[in-house]
Amino acid sequence: MYYSACIPALFRGMPIHEALPLVKEAGLDHYEFWMWKGQDIDAIVSAQDALGLTPVAMCTTEFALTDPSRREAFAAGIAETIPVCHALGCKKIITQVGAELSHLTRQEQHESIVAG
Repeated sequence: MYYSACIPALFRGMPIHEALPLVKEAGLDHYEFWMWKGQDIDAIVSAQDALGLTPVAMCTTEFALTDPSRREAFAAGIAETIPVCHALGCKKIITQVGAELSHLTRQEQHESIVAG
């Protein structure tokens, strides 16, 4: 078992690559984060490699699988996130199916999740 630092929860608003030295300073070897868009992926790779840190999980970009009209965006978000995971050496993607929608029945939302 190991502990990981959740970058956005612990270092709110700080770019991931700038937070990584603080993760190492805290005595941790693993980290996770939510949104990767807008982050400097090359700087993250460089910092994590220099510090010997391992990313254990990161979020995809879309969380709306309950809505059938957004299924393609959800799938595109996963597809866009996978190469970033590879670049970072991250083996887990965090995602959710999305919020319950008042304009769709639970059955319609369930069917959308299953189809997705």
